[in-house]
Parts: sequence; C-alpha cells; structure tokens
Amino acid sequence: MITLDSHFEGGNIEKVRQTGLNRFACQSRKATSKNALWFYFRIRGAKGRRITICLENAHDVWNKESQIDYPKSWPAARPVYFHDNQTFCRVKRGTYDQSKGTFTFAVPCTENEVFVAFSYPYVYSDLQAFLKKIRGNPNVRIQTLAKSRQGLDVPLITIQGKPRRPKRDVVWIFARQHAGETPGSFAVEGLCDYVLSNSRGAEFLQKNAILKIIPMFDVDNVAAGNYGKDSLPVDFNRDWKKNSIRPEIRAARRLIQKSAQEGRIALFLDLHAPGLAQGNDFNDCSLCEPTDPNYPEKRSLFMKDLEAFAPRQNPYHYTTQFSSGGRIEGMAHRYFHQKYGCLALTLELSYHRAIRNRNLYVTAHSIRAYGQAIGKTIFRHLASLSQKQF
Repeated sequence: MITLDSHFEGGNIEKVRQTGLNRFACQSRKATSKNALWFYFRIRGAKGRRITICLENAHDVWNKESQIDYPKSWPAARPVYFHDNQTFCRVKRGTYDQSKGTFTFAVPCTENEVFVAFSYPYVYSDLQAFLKKIRGNPNVRIQTLAKSRQGLDVPLITIQGKPRRPKRDVVWIFARQHAGETPGSFAVEGLCDYVLSNSRGAEFLQKNAILKIIPMFDVDNVAAGNYGKDSLPVDFNRDWKKNSIRPEIRAARRLIQKSAQEGRIALFLDLHAPGLAQGNDFNDCSLCEPTDPNYPEKRSLFMKDLEAFAPRQNPYHYTTQFSSGGRIEGMAHRYFHQKYGCLALTLELSYHRAIRNRNLYVTAHSIRAYGQAIGKTIFRHLASLSQKQF
C-alpha cells in the first residue's frame, strides 16, 4: 500500500487522496499564512514506482499583498526528493495548469521511503547539529536569544576572535524570518565555515569584527513545517516597529542596541528566498532618506563583490535594477538603515534557478558555497570601512 504523510519534523501536506494507481492529489498546508508555497512530505511503499503528485492549491502562492510571484512561474520550480537526507535529487520537470491552479510532477521512488519537498529542507534539528559542530570553536559563542511562543530556543551565534578588543565593527545577519525560506540556513552554514577558516579574510574578520547571527528566527513554524510568510499575528519581517509584537523580535532589538555600544554597526544582512521563477537577487531600502551620501556606492560595491565571489554553480549577476522595499514599514533592513545608518540589505537566495530564465539549478552544496561568498564579501566591505575612522 502506497501512502503519503507529513508526520515528521517539519512535514507539511494535507488533504491527501489517491486518484490513480500511481497518482496522488494533495495540498500544501497554509496554517496561519496567507500563502501555501512550502510542502514537505513522505512517500511510503512505492519502491520501483514513479509516483505522480498533483499539488491542488498551487494557485494559492500569490496574492496582491504578499507579492510572492505569479502562479504561472511554477514551471521554473523543481521539487527535491531524497531517501537518506544526504543525496538530494530534483524532479525533471513540473507542469502548471492555470485553469485548475494545479502543479503536477513525478517522483521516481528507488526506496520504500522517499521524502519530497518544495526545495532543500532544513529543520530545527539540522540547526542543532550544526551548532554542535561549531560550539567547540574558541571564537564561537552560542546563546539563547529568546524562547519562542512554543518554548523552543531561538539561538544566537556570536563569532569574535580573541583578544576581544573594543570598538570593532559589528555585523548582524538573520535567516529564516520566513520559516519556509530554507536556502538561508544552508548559506549561514557556508558563511560560518568561511569566517571560522584560516583564510586571510576570515582572520581579518575574527580580529576586527563581531558577527552576530540569528540562524533561525521563526523556529516554531520551522518545527511545524509551515511556510511562515505573512504568518499571524504579524509577519516577522513586518514587526520591526517601535512596539514589536513577537518576543523574538523584542529580544533581538535589545541585543542589537547593546551591540551598538561594543562598536559601530557596520552591516546588516537578512537572508531570504525569492519567488518561484526569480534567481539570486537582493533588495534595499533606498527610498528611505539615506543617512550616508556614500550609501549607494557602498551598496554597489558590496553587490559587485558578491558577483565576483559567487560560485559558478550558483552565480549572482549584479544589476542596478532591484526591489527597494523602502515603502514597507516594519522590515528589518529598514530598521537597521534608519536607526544605525549602516548598509542594510535583504539577500534573496534562490530555491531553484540561480539566474532567471537560465537552466542552472542550485544545490544544497552550491548554496553553502554562496554563503562562503557572502563571507568573503563581508570581509571586503569591512576592510574598506576600516581605512576610515569611527
């Protein structure tokens, strides 16, 4: 008997029904989000068969408020499947039926238990395993930022070399403000691997900077397998206002203010994932009043360096045309830019194609490599700032 279920950490699927010998229909669970982009489920008992999946609410990934992407972009999506949590494969293709709002794809099952996800999954236990890996490094400190509403620890990683000299540049990095935007977690791993390496850039950062990384903000929705964008009571990345609702945001704001006393907050990066067909991209709050006349130049240099360092398997192409986001209240990058005057960017890391309209698909490994490129770019940015006085 073939079954589909999501009864495991981070699983997400509902309304499953069998529609043919090797065909199933199902829906992504929205929970408290407005959209249903993320799914993650398990197929059992189908070894040697090719199982066709029809996602019946694929049309539900876009609305005028969220601006995620148009459903017609679904053909760019290639879900992943695996059986050992190491060897990921992408489905060959998917088809979107605009009249029905469905996305259909086939999964070849080589084992009796196969997992399927919208993109590479990264759950709370994956983060705990990574934290255990880096915890013994003398330059790493791991704290609990806050307790989530469901009682989970929200971790904070601090990377700072010794001796801990005062007045270092402070860099803040967030990932997973939207739980389903998993590429940010792989990038955080790559970034940490670079900063903790013996390279020249890493040694500079360890001696001259304090990196504060919140690797998984919305731990509750990650654990539950929910997408998390526009999740009630308020989207994490819309709660950076004076009276934040979420306890995780309130705790982060207190520590950010405290870190400003340790040195200049020189950079903020928020790691997200874009729409269905978009590639690696970024957005900025340039419509806000710039606090630094050199801000546009700093932004351009940062993104050009990222273009230069990005791996060939997961490239970024710099363009002066980008999404601003400056009119949206409560976004984290706007909070950092207005309060601290630093370069504050949201980096969009692709789920699927690295470059729009190019058939080059990212892998978990290449996203980690992109994270290393972000680390190199941070080094170049801080090195250029260090030539000037505070």
